[in-house]
Amino acid sequence: MTTLIFGAGGHALEVLQIAVRAGVVSLDSRSTSFVVAEKGADRRSALPFPSLIEDELASLDPREPVTAIVAVGSSGVRARIVQKLDAAGLVVTYPSLIDPSAVVPTELRERAPAGLVVFPLAFVSERVVFGVHCHVNVASSISHEARLDDFVTVAPRTTVCGRAVIGAASFLGASSTIIDDVHVAAGTVIGAGAVVVRTIDEPGTYVGVPARRT
Repeated sequence: MTTLIFGAGGHALEVLQIAVRAGVVSLDSRSTSFVVAEKGADRRSALPFPSLIEDELASLDPREPVTAIVAVGSSGVRARIVQKLDAAGLVVTYPSLIDPSAVVPTELRERAPAGLVVFPLAFVSERVVFGVHCHVNVASSISHEARLDDFVTVAPRTTVCGRAVIGAASFLGASSTIIDDVHVAAGTVIGAGAVVVRTIDEPGTYVGVPARRT
């Protein structure tokens, strides 16, 4: 089986280390490659595995199963990559990657949604619901009964309080806080350190304490 790691930046290298610790990827693998955009080609020599340009994916044998790790911090770019892979006619599996140091319910480790990445020292409480391809970064906290829809990105040291709902493809900046029961519209960007104290119905960029639209 071929393993493809999408991304070439620091986020991708961090996700790779989680994949190694979780036993999904071996650093001596001969069937693992990075996949980079054309504009990232100049970084290929620094990567620990060989790399492909996205346009070269067409040369893959559609009968060969592919394990795809979408190791990109941008929610929108992750969504684009998954859409492209799903349209390519390949047999693709998206593993969940939960770092051994993360504190999560047993059932989440056993039945995590496709593409979920939980970074070191993150905490996920009970009855949290994730969509596909969410990334929960270092030392973040997701409290009871919260819901994070597809492609949500949670930056380091972010707090999502109980029963909060984060709409699809939203980005929660580093050390931001979403208080209890608040809903955040899909496609919203919450700035670093912002505190969201009321529901956000209109997508946009929100910063400050309390968070306001810029």
